[in-house]
Amino acid sequence: SCLPTESLNIQSRATVALTVARDTASTHVDRSWDHQTPSMPLPTLAQPSAVGGSAGPSCPVHSTYVPSRLETRWTQGIALFASQDPQWTAGCAAARADEDRIDEWLLFCNRRVAEPNALDVDQALLPDVLSHFKITPAAHGAPDCPTHTRYIPIEPLAVALRHPKFPCWVPKPRVVNGRKHTNLRPLLFSTDWLVFVPPSLMGPPRRSYFFDLGSTYFDQGVNGMADSLQGFLHKYRLLSGVEFDEIFAWEAKALSHTDYWRRVDLNMSHKMHFYNTPVSPVLTSSMSALRMIQTLAHPDDFVVFKLDIDDTPTEVEMILTILQTPSLISLIDEVFWEHHVKGSPVQ
Repeated sequence: SCLPTESLNIQSRATVALTVARDTASTHVDRSWDHQTPSMPLPTLAQPSAVGGSAGPSCPVHSTYVPSRLETRWTQGIALFASQDPQWTAGCAAARADEDRIDEWLLFCNRRVAEPNALDVDQALLPDVLSHFKITPAAHGAPDCPTHTRYIPIEPLAVALRHPKFPCWVPKPRVVNGRKHTNLRPLLFSTDWLVFVPPSLMGPPRRSYFFDLGSTYFDQGVNGMADSLQGFLHKYRLLSGVEFDEIFAWEAKALSHTDYWRRVDLNMSHKMHFYNTPVSPVLTSSMSALRMIQTLAHPDDFVVFKLDIDDTPTEVEMILTILQTPSLISLIDEVFWEHHVKGSPVQ
């Protein structure tokens, strides 16, 4: 689930998803395993600024990734949890031992939704529960570039790389027609455990782009609105202050175009580019999302890349292309990837 690389910082997000930290001439990324408590708290944001369409200069920084102790326990002990056991006994025992930390993680995410204009983080959460990026200015930038060290939290690589209570906390079964039914779908497809922070903490972006590969309908994902394109855009708007300038969506399954556009919000249709055809992993293809990113984006833009087309070979090819292409690394800020595996949730 975490692809190794020497020069990149790859971090899990959303159903085995990734955040790719930039590694450009102006940004140095170091995968550090330092567990020291940060000396400066995260800033409290009185009002996250909307970044869509804003013009901003490049803000050179040094970026260090610091995994939490919770993440380190899981990444270092991963061999202990790989199993074909459908109950995932060993993994769930470890998860329950970490229940207090998992609850703190989820409480932080819930507070962000309840108070989206504040980004206060208990100092103990960073080294113990939440992983984070330590962002230090590398040189004097323009007047609107941040000049202080920032600590940007992100969800840790832990448990089954989905909602941290999946699959170990089984909801109470419902009785239907005399038979018990347990519904794990809400936890399986939940995105409530993701940590969204304003990209403006890294520096003022020029423009913002969302690339959604495997989009289905605008307002409907596998689990309804919760994991839909509309749902992700809402979370970025609410929790990160991002209003995307352009949105590119691919869906291989044939859909009624009239029905698709009827379900797109009126204030979003002018930003939407919808391709009802398979996306291509080949950079020279006209249907290559990665080629479009190379053509459109600038390193100072905020680019989100969501990949879930239910075609594992193509998905892996695209992820490897990103990892092996410095120009893409310099352009993509966040990658959401549902990595399909068999057997144990973390195998």
